[in-house]
Amino acid sequence: MIIFLTFSFFFLYMDANAQIGVGIEQPKGILHIDPLKNTINTISSATDDFLVENTTGNIAIGNNSPKVKLDVRGATESAIGLGNTSQTAIEAEEGAIRYNATSKKIQYSNGIEWNDVIINPIEKSVFIATKNSQEVVCYTQGGVSPGTYNGMPHRTPCYLTSWTQKYNNSNDGGIFNPTSGEFTAKRDGVFTATFTFALASGMIRALPNASDNNQIEAIWRLKDSNGIEINAVKCANNFPSNSRNNTNDAGSAPAASNCTASFYMLTGQKIRPEAWIDLDPSQQKLFNSTSSGSGATLTSFYNNLTIIEN
Repeated sequence: MIIFLTFSFFFLYMDANAQIGVGIEQPKGILHIDPLKNTINTISSATDDFLVENTTGNIAIGNNSPKVKLDVRGATESAIGLGNTSQTAIEAEEGAIRYNATSKKIQYSNGIEWNDVIINPIEKSVFIATKNSQEVVCYTQGGVSPGTYNGMPHRTPCYLTSWTQKYNNSNDGGIFNPTSGEFTAKRDGVFTATFTFALASGMIRALPNASDNNQIEAIWRLKDSNGIEINAVKCANNFPSNSRNNTNDAGSAPAASNCTASFYMLTGQKIRPEAWIDLDPSQQKLFNSTSSGSGATLTSFYNNLTIIEN
C-alpha cells in the first residue's frame, strides 16, 4: 500500500502524451522537474528546472528550451562544475573534458592526449636586436686565448655580445639578455633564431694548405639550464682564395655570414650566437658599422639578431 501511494504521488502530473511533471502541472518536455513550482513560459522562471525535450531528447538545466544535447544556459547561476579523472585521453575518448586540479587548467581529449583549453591566446615573444659594439667573448683557446676582445680574432670561437635590443613585445616566452646575447626560454616551445654579422674589409687567410679553412662560420649553440651543450647549428660559407696575397700579405675582402635555426626548447634552456673565421692573425677585425651624428654613434646595418617564438 505504501509503495502504491508513493508511485501515485510521483506520477501526480502526467498528461495523455506520457509527459511527466514533478512540481509542475503542465510539463514542457517528456520529463520536467520544477523544484520551486514556479515555472511559467519564460526562461527566467525556469532557473531551477530540469527538462528532457519531447522529440530531440535534449536536456535543459535552468531553462525550458534546450537547443543542444545539454543546455545549461539560464538567466542566472548557469556555471558548470567540472571534475578531474584518472582516465587517459584514449580511455576517455575524443571530446571528453576535465578540470586538472594539478595544473589548474581545463583540458580536452583529442583521443590521444589531454590538451589544455587556452582561454586567452598566448602572445608569442619576439625579440629584435642590433650589434652596435665591437665586443666579443671568446670562450676557448684558438688563435687567441679565452677572453673579451674588441673585434673578431683569428680562428677562435667567440660569442657575439653587447647587443642593443630594438624590439621586445613580451617576456612571457623567454628573456633575451642584450649584454651576453643569450636567450632563455620561459616555457616549452619552438623558437626560430637568426643572426647576421659583417666585418670590415681586411685580410682573410686563404693559404693553399690543409691547415687553413676558407670558411666563415655563424653558429647557434643550445644549452640546458646548467650550461651543458645539447645541440648546435653551424651555418658556414667560404670566401675567395685570392682574398690574401701569399707573397706580400696584401689583399682585402669583407667577411660576413648568417645563421637561422629552429629549436624545440624546454623551460630554462638557452641559445647564444657565435662566430668563427680564419683571419689575419696579427689583429682582430672590427665589425662593419657606420658612424653618424655628432657623437659618432655606431649604427649597425649588418649585425642583427631576431628570435621568434613559434
